[in-house]
Amino acid sequence: MVFEKEIEKVKKNIFISKGITKLPGKTGAYREYITHFGIKYGENIVREALKKMYNSVKREVPDIKGLTAAYIIKESKLQKRGA
Repeated sequence: MVFEKEIEKVKKNIFISKGITKLPGKTGAYREYITHFGIKYGENIVREALKKMYNSVKREVPDIKGLTAAYIIKESKLQKRGA
């Protein structure tokens, strides 16, 4: 469950890319963080959340991990409500 394709797409957004480079382990640390959420919430939810995050972030991100968690949890709630 490695989200290489999704991470590469998300990194094309300059604001998200800057947030990832501020992390101590950079992309590796972010990949582990996303994998943890993938195990907990499911791959489809994480993929959809990353896609929405890529399309909607239009400014500097001070805490990329917090923002990612917020998008994943929000997507999880949306999918549960729809089911």
